[in-house]
Amino acid sequence: MNLLRMRWSIAQLAVVAVTAAALGGLIAAGVTLVSAHGGDTSKVHACVTRLGTVRLVESNGVCNPLFETPLDWSKEGGVSGPAGPSGATGPTGPSGATGPTGPSGATGPTGPSGATGPTGPSGATGPAGASVTKLSFFTTPGVYPVVIPPDTTVVVIELVGGGGGGGVAGESVPDGGGGGGGGAYVRATIHVTPGASCQFTVGTGGASPGQFFYDGDAGGATTFACESVTLASAGGGGGGLTEGGAGGSGGIGSFLTAAGNGGVAITGSPGMSGSHPNLALSSQGGVGFAVTGQAGFAGSGGDGGLRYGVGTGSGLPGASGYASMQW
Repeated sequence: MNLLRMRWSIAQLAVVAVTAAALGGLIAAGVTLVSAHGGDTSKVHACVTRLGTVRLVESNGVCNPLFETPLDWSKEGGVSGPAGPSGATGPTGPSGATGPTGPSGATGPTGPSGATGPTGPSGATGPAGASVTKLSFFTTPGVYPVVIPPDTTVVVIELVGGGGGGGVAGESVPDGGGGGGGGAYVRATIHVTPGASCQFTVGTGGASPGQFFYDGDAGGATTFACESVTLASAGGGGGGLTEGGAGGSGGIGSFLTAAGNGGVAITGSPGMSGSHPNLALSSQGGVGFAVTGQAGFAGSGGDGGLRYGVGTGSGLPGASGYASMQW
C-alpha cells in the first residue's frame, strides 16, 4: 500500500474511512482527473462525506463544506520506510520419522594378527601307560636273520646250546655208553643299533650213532651276532663216550661285556658215565633248561645206550638248542 501524503491532520483523517483498496480501485479504473484544488494535477483530489464515502473531483472541483471534507494525495507512492527488525525465530518443529536403514557397506580388509599370547600352564601328567614287551623265540635248529626295530637300542636275549648225544654201548662190554652233556645257558642285555642286521643261530642236538663202539656227537652252539660280530654264545654239550665211558661235558656260555652289556652264563650239566652199578639203566644225559615257548627242557643231553644183551646199545640224541629276543 502506498503511503498517503495528506494535507489534513491525523485527527481529521481518523474520521475518514478511506481504504487503500478503494483508492487503488479508482485509480485502476482509469478515472481521468481534471485540475482542481489549485490545479495541481500531480495529486488526486476527492471529497469525503460524513458517511465515509469518497467522491473524486477535478483539480478545480469544490467540496460542499456542510457535509464534505476535501482530501488529496500524491499519485506516486512515498519513499519506502526502512525494513523493520526480523521477528523472533519460531520454535523448532518436531523431528521427522527415522528413515529406513541403508544397506551394509562392503567388509573391510582383515587386520593384522595380534601378538601371540603367553603359553598356558602345563596340564597334569597322565598315568603311565602299560609297558609292552615283545618277544621272538626260535626252537628249531637253523639260522634266523633279524633286523633291530626302530627306536630300539637294547635287547634281552636268551640262548641254550644243543645237548650232546649219548654214547653207544659195546657189543661185549657190560657197561653202557655215557650220557651226553647239556648245552650252556646265557641270558644277557645287549646294546644294539636300530636297524642293525643281526641273526640267531640255533644249535642242533648231538646225534647218537647206531653202531657199537661209537661216541655220541656234541651238540651245536646257539649264538647271537650283529653286523657279523658274535655278541653271545651258548655252547653245545659234549657227546657221551662208548663202552662205559664218561658222560659228555656241559656246554660253556659267554657274552660280549663291552658297551655296557651284562647278564649271566651257566655251564651245561655233564652227562652220566656209562660205567655204573645198575646196568639196567641208561646213563642219563645232562639236564637242559626250561624256556618260554618250548615244552620240556632245551639243550638236554641224550642218554647213553644200554649194554648189549639188555638193550640195543644205541644212545639217544641230544635236544635242540633255543634262542629268544625281548625288546
